[in-house]
Amino acid sequence: MKALPQEIKDEFETRNHWTIAKSSHRYSAIPIDQAHEQENKVVKASGGAVGLTENPVAFRRWMTAGPELARLLRQYEDGYLHDDDPEKPANFEQHEQGLAAQKTFQRQVDSLSNTICKMGNPFLDDFPELVTLDSRNCANEAVVNTIRTLEDTGTKKYQEYVKTVLVDRSHSIHGTISKNSLPLFSTKLKVSSKDCKKVKVLENNVALFGQLYISLQNRDGDISEFFAHEVQSYPPSLSEFGKLNLSGAKSQLLQCIEEPNQTEAPALYDCKVLDGAVTVHALPITNVSTFQEYADNVFIPHLERELCDTQRVDVVWDEYRPDSLKEGTRDKRGKGVRRKVSDDTKLPGNWNDFLRDPINKKELFESLSSKVADCIIPPECSVYITAGEHVTCVGTQTEMSSCNQEEADTRIVVHVKHALENGAKCIQVRTVDTDVVVVLIGVFHDLSQINADLDLWVAFGTGMNYTHYSINAICARLGERKSRSLPVFHSLSGCDTTSAFRGKGKKKFWQAWNAYEEVTDAFVHLAAHPFEHLDLDSDSFQRIKRLVVIVYDKTSNAMNVNSARMELFSQKSQAVDKIPPTQNALLQHTRRAVYQAGIWTTCMLSQQTNPCPTDYA
Repeated sequence: MKALPQEIKDEFETRNHWTIAKSSHRYSAIPIDQAHEQENKVVKASGGAVGLTENPVAFRRWMTAGPELARLLRQYEDGYLHDDDPEKPANFEQHEQGLAAQKTFQRQVDSLSNTICKMGNPFLDDFPELVTLDSRNCANEAVVNTIRTLEDTGTKKYQEYVKTVLVDRSHSIHGTISKNSLPLFSTKLKVSSKDCKKVKVLENNVALFGQLYISLQNRDGDISEFFAHEVQSYPPSLSEFGKLNLSGAKSQLLQCIEEPNQTEAPALYDCKVLDGAVTVHALPITNVSTFQEYADNVFIPHLERELCDTQRVDVVWDEYRPDSLKEGTRDKRGKGVRRKVSDDTKLPGNWNDFLRDPINKKELFESLSSKVADCIIPPECSVYITAGEHVTCVGTQTEMSSCNQEEADTRIVVHVKHALENGAKCIQVRTVDTDVVVVLIGVFHDLSQINADLDLWVAFGTGMNYTHYSINAICARLGERKSRSLPVFHSLSGCDTTSAFRGKGKKKFWQAWNAYEEVTDAFVHLAAHPFEHLDLDSDSFQRIKRLVVIVYDKTSNAMNVNSARMELFSQKSQAVDKIPPTQNALLQHTRRAVYQAGIWTTCMLSQQTNPCPTDYA
């Protein structure tokens, strides 16, 4: 630019003539360098211009004569082309002037306009998420960070280019500029599998454990002290590489406690308590397209059908709080696509994937609660539906007090208790979670003191696995002591917030409990004294250690898990992840189990005062 004559320089800088109009048609302006290339194409088409750039004299001659040759060729062609010929420059059209392009553009404009009209002004939304206008899907944190730092990223790249190419001259100006791989709305985040890495680490740990054991024998070391410690930072029998080892077969416990000779489930109930999340998962969404239609045509009609054989229906939602004890379980289930819930928002194509996101469920549950609060129900019927810590009552003047419990598993008990206090006798609880059945069994004898005629049923499972469990019959079979102990047993053997023992399912623990009845005293004591802080010398912990030994080896006489570890490894050649955890690791696991059992055994209180979980491992 500095070397150009002033009049040409003014054309660029003052008059902004950076483009050339190739014809009088619209959208025909193109950059100057592109115009040169198109002129070159006319001459090069015959192949006569090949190699010109290698001869400076011929190249200068061609630069002077090339444009004139192109003009003569075009004039010659125009003289022989008829007026309607599409090759004639006068008939050229920009690609966006075509009928198909215009129809597509019109359809896109109408779609965008209709979406904005339905949603209102998106800039007036009061939520912090970054959403797409049509689907209302929320961008993940990586995409939000891209948008927020886009200008800074560009500035940084520009400064880096100037420094390396123009200032330091360490890179050629002809070098390739690397592409920025920034996550955008359409980017699918890859979740790398860690299975191979886990297997490799486990193999290394097993080899290390064996090598240490052999070296200790050669040096006459203390073998018992060796087995009192874990070989890694986490116990492999209780932890999955630093995280909870979650049981995938909690329902095995129901096979151990069910009463095969129970009576038939009644046709009518005084009250039905529904696990709200289970109901939402089970209801079909095939004939509705928006969340408003889902509430009006699916969810509320389902409640009306439930009221056909009962006078009261309770819907209980989970609370999704940050730093929840169930966070590990939710992470294992996977993360779904975040979508903003509003009346006109379209339902997602993958409903189960949508329900994996806790914020999605929280917004959906709040929306459904508000819709139910405004609906009209049949006379002499009532609906209680949770809304945060509060309960919305529809069709009744009898209110429920607020409840600070997080899980629907325990909050269901509060609703059962309220129904009993208001005259209900025959109650059904709808769920698919084994934890709910265990909790109801644990507090059944306390509930029956409110109304001795209590007839409590659980409608469990879905599809071909749908069945009914009589809590009365199960508790009669187990007896009061074992019924009250069940929440502690279930928490110890593995639930959503405590680890399961690797390779040891509910049936194995149940058999060990039947073989070692003395541990029932410990379970009863911990159920009656919730949140008791255990130590190595606690009588309850001593009995639990013996139970764990029997779980791993029913023929062992060892009273301590450290001794059982040594026996199983040295005498029975068990792998390091197939032997019990150390005594200290088992103590931490038991403390966590006691904490969860304490939440379950005190669930009849609408306002729980739970100690800090960090004091319980």
